[in-house]
Amino acid sequence: MSESEDGETSSGYYLFKILVVGVTGVGKTSMIQRLVYEIFKEEYKSTIGVEFAFLMMKLDDDTPIRVQLWDIGGQEQYARLLRAYYKMAYGAIVVGDINSKYFQTE
Repeated sequence: MSESEDGETSSGYYLFKILVVGVTGVGKTSMIQRLVYEIFKEEYKSTIGVEFAFLMMKLDDDTPIRVQLWDIGGQEQYARLLRAYYKMAYGAIVVGDINSKYFQTE
């Protein structure tokens, strides 16, 4: 599947790579699972490295788009890898816990 500068693929839809970032344990994976699969799991499982999920959507003019969500582990050891993930990303969703002291100071 080739992709042009504006994100259009050879399959006829637009592909948008979106990073989902935040410190460990704030709910990045839970948010993605709820959005993509409409599920919520009570148990916590830390993301190791990066995981992917895809969301198919249509714009107002019925243009099909595919959103590629990159669920990036929040542990410190993955922070230095973030720069490599930025390539070809169209945006980022920053997830945080507003009740956390870390969120209020960082």
